[in-house]
Parts: sequence; C-alpha cells; structure tokens
Amino acid sequence: MAIGTLTVTTAQTQRWNAQTTASGAIAPLTNGSQNNLQQQYGTANANNELGGADEYFNFLLSITAGSSATLDLTAMTDVLGSASVAIVRVKAYQFQLLSVAQDSVSGTACSGVTYGALGTAITNSVDLNLGGGSGLTVNVTSVSTSTIDGVSVVAGGTGYPKSAIFPVVVVQSTATGGILAATTNSSGVVTSVAIVNGGTGYSIATPLQTFVLSFSTLATGGSASYSDQTTGGFTVSSSKKNIRFQNNDGAVAAAVRISIVGCTS
Repeated sequence: MAIGTLTVTTAQTQRWNAQTTASGAIAPLTNGSQNNLQQQYGTANANNELGGADEYFNFLLSITAGSSATLDLTAMTDVLGSASVAIVRVKAYQFQLLSVAQDSVSGTACSGVTYGALGTAITNSVDLNLGGGSGLTVNVTSVSTSTIDGVSVVAGGTGYPKSAIFPVVVVQSTATGGILAATTNSSGVVTSVAIVNGGTGYSIATPLQTFVLSFSTLATGGSASYSDQTTGGFTVSSSKKNIRFQNNDGAVAAAVRISIVGCTS
C-alpha cells in the first residue's frame, strides 16, 4: 500500500569561504558561495514523472563484525510501518555508516562497509547507479570440476557503457566467483564475454543472469547518496532487488542508515 501524501527533499550542499592576502595588496582576495543541489519528491507528481514518488523508507541495517547482510528492496518497512512494500523503482537513496559521534545510541566505531557487487554469490542483484545496463545473460557451455571454462552470450542486454570492457559476475544458485570480461559495441550492447575467473560451484546451464562487478566503500561516519533528474529511477523487480553490504571490520558491528525514496508503480 502506497503512502497517501508524501513529500521528501533530498539535498547535496557545499558552502565555502576562501581568502588570501597577496603581498602589497590593499584588500584580501575572497571567494565565497555555495553549490546547492536539491530535488523534491512526492505524491504531487505521478510516479513516472520527475519528482514523483509514493514511498519513503528510513531504517537501520545492523551488520555483525566481519559479516555481510543483503538488503531486499521488496521487503522493506516504510516510515509509516507498512511492511514488505512492493516498490518497482527507486528514485533516490542515501546510505550512511553511523559513527558514535553522529549517533551515540546506534552508531559504532566500525571502520568501513562496502556495498555492491563483490563477486560473491547473490541472486537477483540490483546495481542502482553502480553498474549501468541490464539484461546480459550467458550460456555456460562447459565446466571443469565446477569451474567455468566455456561461456557464450545468450542476450547482450542494453544500456551498458558504450564501446567498453568491464567485469560481470555470473549468477547460478550458490556458485561464486565466476567473473567475465564483457565487451560492448557502440550501442552499449554486450557482444562477447571472456573468462577472467572460473569461480566454483558452477554447472552447464543457460540462460544465467549476470551483474556488473562494481562497488563502493563507506568509511566511519561516511555517506553516499544519489538522485537525478530522470523520470524513471532504478527498476526494482523480483529479479532485480538485492544489495549486498559487507562489514569490513572484523571486530566491530556496523550500523548503516538506509534512506530510500521509492515508487509502487
């Protein structure tokens, strides 16, 4: 069930004031201003329009020391307490690794958290703005003791970086570490793949999902956020819904503040 009336404003702001006095100058040279990027979302606009959104989530993701957690974007509870809201797109997000100084109750001294595609087994991954493109599926044509040693493109997908080579991970059940180098044409469609690492746990099968090997790391107290001026946002579905968070600190638990602007249609 969507939120009936919603307004959310995201912001990224930098303010500065610089000053220096040159030798013999009558007055100092100064420069002061600000960059202020704001985007408002809410139910005043349709979900498929710029600024349209009818769901907002704000909660803590706790990750024990040295372990990982998977965030399922279709199993979140919104700010009004509705659970497992069926969103189909994300318009904006912010991930923040809370320090004790920022939040004396929930924050920790965790040194860092990495989120995204790390090559480990995770099905139905969604890359948000970390990857770009979707739809590449492959055929594992041969394996050697569960390691990929033959592969080909089934569907080249769309929207990938144009005329580029980048790593993708092959998804098959609990198999892990199957990494390919994907080559795209001038339209951003994958035309060929080459084995970089055969991984383990694979068997001959087709078609298999892939996701772009891309990730970002937050240090203590760090945050990452994204919003843009597009109408569609990032697609969420039963096959594109999971984000992996890895606690890089082997001794201290992590508290990650998750804030997401979403749409149910």
